Amino acid sequence: MSPRDQPAYYGATTTLNSTTRPLRPASSVPHGTTSFDDTVANLCKICVGTGVLALPYSFAQGGVLCSVFGLLLIAVWNSFSLGRLMRCEEMLERLTRRHPDSPLGSYG
Repeated sequence: MSPRDQPAYYGATTTLNSTTRPLRPASSVPHGTTSFDDTVANLCKICVGTGVLALPYSFAQGGVLCSVFGLLLIAVWNSFSLGRLMRCEEMLERLTRRHPDSPLGSYG
């Protein structure tokens, strides 16, 4: 079978007999099979799972006092960052209301 007779491929490429072809068949790549809720749930599970696996190890390596201080420092930083993001969102909303024809209104 010549490389031209093989099915269409998608993704990374490999070189075979001076011809380049991708590694995965295009038919095996799913498109649009998850919803927004599924994606958010998956990201939450990834973050929670990583924390569940990493926190005990980090507490064992850093000691209780240092680890609690580090955890509190990260919590304060996250709170600060969330406040800044909320202020940016409010500012963007004010700008889009004031200038409805601007491209900023396309960001939803």
